[in-house]
Amino acid sequence: MKIFPVVHIVDSNVNIAARESNRAFEAGADGIYLIDHHGQNANKRPLLETFYTVKNESPDRYVGLNILGASPLEAVRAIVRSIARSKGLLPQPSGLWIDDMREDGINRNSAIEFRNSHPSINQMKLLGGVAFKYTETYTEDPDLAFYETEWLKDSVDSIVTSGSATGKEPTTEKLIAMKQSAENKPLVVASGISIDNIEKFDGIVDQVLVSSSIETYPGSGKFEKSKLKALIEVAHSLAK
Repeated sequence: MKIFPVVHIVDSNVNIAARESNRAFEAGADGIYLIDHHGQNANKRPLLETFYTVKNESPDRYVGLNILGASPLEAVRAIVRSIARSKGLLPQPSGLWIDDMREDGINRNSAIEFRNSHPSINQMKLLGGVAFKYTETYTEDPDLAFYETEWLKDSVDSIVTSGSATGKEPTTEKLIAMKQSAENKPLVVASGISIDNIEKFDGIVDQVLVSSSIETYPGSGKFEKSKLKALIEVAHSLAK
């Protein structure tokens, strides 16, 4: 199972976020995702500066982004604009995580079609939230989650879901239903996974996005080294 720690950029502090990103890679993480709850969609500068700093240190690293407050199409367009403004200095993100793939309405493939048609981001993985916390279509009902996955799976490279809130794990029944519907698309969980429960998702979940259970306290933006390393080691010992 792959582990992607989520690095929170707190108070626009790029230096701390870059340090914690490096800490995650040193612990053996498969990649990271950067997120900025403070700037959100209004000010992407701390998010992009952190991304540039971390990616430049080692271009082969998997470094993804979550642009909060943006719809799927808005998010991919924002990345293209940012790369263009940098005159090619800003590298292509490894992945773009979007909380709600329903936000573009009936044209559910607009974001992935835009990604595919733009060389500056055409290698960027698109992770889309399905039955995800705090969205109108969040659900723990396995049948509803199955059909949400069926509707949206062609819009993304990976399906991301969650429990009811930050720190809450989804039910295995929901995940099994979504895994069945997703077929060959990776299933990713982005809430509630910790060293205490990760083993019960073995064989169901392909990837985990995690922060709360490995931070010094939830939302601190700083990882507890021992928790970070222990979770990564257990995850990597599970089925691929």
